[in-house]
Amino acid sequence: APFDVVFAQVSFCHVHPLLDKIFQEATKLMGPNSVFIINDYLGGDGETSEDTKEHVFKRLHFEMLHGPIKWRNIADDAGLRLVNYECLDKHMRQAYVDMAEMARAYGFNSTDGTPLYVNYEQTAKAADRREVGMNLAIFTL
Repeated sequence: APFDVVFAQVSFCHVHPLLDKIFQEATKLMGPNSVFIINDYLGGDGETSEDTKEHVFKRLHFEMLHGPIKWRNIADDAGLRLVNYECLDKHMRQAYVDMAEMARAYGFNSTDGTPLYVNYEQTAKAADRREVGMNLAIFTL
């Protein structure tokens, strides 16, 4: 039987090259009154800088991220109908600014030895450049 709710939070960002297949599979889990709720990272619609690849993608294990336009086209092609969409870029950016401040205060490092605040500050800057962002989307069939 179909599920009433299909929910994914910060998970598809790790498999964006397979997003078309994932969205198609999700539609198989949904019935006529089901909702598909996604909260996830997105990339930008333009080029991704080396700074973003080094300090954001590498740290968060992203192979690549679709931008909002491509992401939405993939959803449309899968037969998903958008009910609600929220761009959470500003909230994500502020969270990374706040985390950078705390990481600097406590001297936390990334696993590669880079001060964690550097990565967090770079993520906030990548959000400023619109190379990374976050969304919340609700779909039906």
